[in-house]
Amino acid sequence: MTSSTYPLIIKANGETEAFDPKKLYHSLERAGADSDSIEGIVSTVVSEITDGTPTKDIYRRALNLLRSKRKKPVAIRYSLRRAIAELGPSGYPFERFFGEILKRKGYDVRVGVDVQGWCAPHEVDVSARKDGTHMLVECKFHNNHALRSDLKTTLYVQARFEDLEKRYLQDKVESERFHEAWLVTNTKFTSNAISYGSCIGMRMIGWGYPKGEGLRELVEETNVYPITVLPSLSQKKVALLLQQDIVTCADLKARPSVLKEIGLSDKHITRIHNELDMTCALTKSCS
Repeated sequence: MTSSTYPLIIKANGETEAFDPKKLYHSLERAGADSDSIEGIVSTVVSEITDGTPTKDIYRRALNLLRSKRKKPVAIRYSLRRAIAELGPSGYPFERFFGEILKRKGYDVRVGVDVQGWCAPHEVDVSARKDGTHMLVECKFHNNHALRSDLKTTLYVQARFEDLEKRYLQDKVESERFHEAWLVTNTKFTSNAISYGSCIGMRMIGWGYPKGEGLRELVEETNVYPITVLPSLSQKKVALLLQQDIVTCADLKARPSVLKEIGLSDKHITRIHNELDMTCALTKSCS
């Protein structure tokens, strides 16, 4: 069967395209599913989809099939992109999440820092230091992974960086100087944003960018997973945990009593602890 004979599905941005089973196959393969499971899931999905099926429904079906096959560790990896998007609605949990990634990579990190520029005050999402270099990190969070960070966003980050640099050139306080501007998003960048960022030397990290060094790869490298990968946590309970500044699985592992505090039953708590144990086994660490 050629791609032109597969049903037309609706992407997250509203566009339509012919369903490509190879994309589903590769996403499951990347998550660590074995070949037999992949073949079975792809075959089931192909038999069920019709013209107009949204990609989110295809994702949910594949995820449910992974879970039904008792492939929960694989399901955790497969659900990562959407799990990060569920850290909202505010962007602060994503800032905390990325700050934890940087900590695992050896950076000295502060989240939500107020800094005075030459023309205006600024709240820096993440201030990160390593090897004598001070980074201004702007985190752009989207609930919808179809949304992209565009040229206006890169211009905004650069304007803030330049305002802070002007203040440094006036006061010469080296400890307060930012040496680099970073833009981090949980989705993708437009081509214009990438062109501008590359031209001015801005470090840009998004989903799939830079190739092989994007956000997904950083999560897998540092083993920092958001609590939203845990299937037994409802959105309501996730919101309560985020209010308690519990953002990562490691946060929850360190404060297990918070599950009782938000009103979960002992049976529910046991189920979540089992999922945490699987996540820790997957990441080889929850410290």
